[in-house]
Amino acid sequence: MLFPLFKYNLRLLSYTRALESPHPEEGSGFHSCINIIFKKVISDQSEHDRPTMSTEEQKPKVEGKKARRPARACKKEFTTTTVGLEEDTFDIGHPKYAAKYERSVDAIARHVQTDYKSGADVALAMRELVAPTVTMPTYPADPNDQEAIQIWKEELREKRTQSLQIEESKKRAYALVMGQCSPDLVSKIRGASTYASVNTSQDVIELLRLIRGYCCDFGAGQQSTWALEQAKHKVSTYYQRHDTSNTDYIQFFQALVGVVETYGGAYGNEPGLINAHLIGQGVAPDQVDNATANQLAKAKADCREAYLACMLLRGADSIRYGPLKTELANDMTKGQDNYP
Repeated sequence: MLFPLFKYNLRLLSYTRALESPHPEEGSGFHSCINIIFKKVISDQSEHDRPTMSTEEQKPKVEGKKARRPARACKKEFTTTTVGLEEDTFDIGHPKYAAKYERSVDAIARHVQTDYKSGADVALAMRELVAPTVTMPTYPADPNDQEAIQIWKEELREKRTQSLQIEESKKRAYALVMGQCSPDLVSKIRGASTYASVNTSQDVIELLRLIRGYCCDFGAGQQSTWALEQAKHKVSTYYQRHDTSNTDYIQFFQALVGVVETYGGAYGNEPGLINAHLIGQGVAPDQVDNATANQLAKAKADCREAYLACMLLRGADSIRYGPLKTELANDMTKGQDNYP
């Protein structure tokens, strides 16, 4: 209360002096004093009523600064109406769909194995992405052995029936898999350079190869060497997050490795690893180059498994598995190789 009263007294004193002392520039007498008082009141009132700027308004505006984007709406998970496979679908746009690819393929393969003719052969082919083959029986060496010829005819009839059933089931599986793809993924698949031939042959194996590539964020139409390098880079830089389960981590890892091998890449195929494995299996060092086809195939398979196991271990969550990594390294310094 003191400050407003003091301000009012100062204002009254200034008005009184104005009445007592005429101003030459404003004239003299009562009217000139009224003019002075009127101007002073207007001036004081203007200062009193002048709006004050807020702290935000006083801040200088930064040119070119963009407003925050609104948060994106969460993408709704794609589902189908296929009984038993409603959530076993394929989609793109998020890393989780690479891990989901393996689960969906496994669920669809079980469905095919149960409900389709020769479904076991087609299901195995879908899981391994290797076209099923039917080996026809050979004609008996003795043309006079009627019993052997009769057995051959029956086996040939069975194999031909199996082959026809496999082809029919592959086409049905093709339609089933396409129906499990989201609209975004279907659009990608139809834009692939190999789609025309895949669709004409109704080849479910090649379709799954396309799907796996897109689910792992590798589209068709890339230069082969570039695509392979990108695929390998993605595997090498993939790590298990603290909130990623072991199942999801392994499935995502396997999906990424599968993309590398789809592009023609390989793991554990280094000559040094293969030669060391052959020597460890009893092949003489000077006979490594003369190893049999079976020995070489087994060495490559074992080296692949060991190499991928080490990659999987390296990328495992260090919070959960750091002590295990340290223990394996310490064991190695003691001469004990406990690595997978």
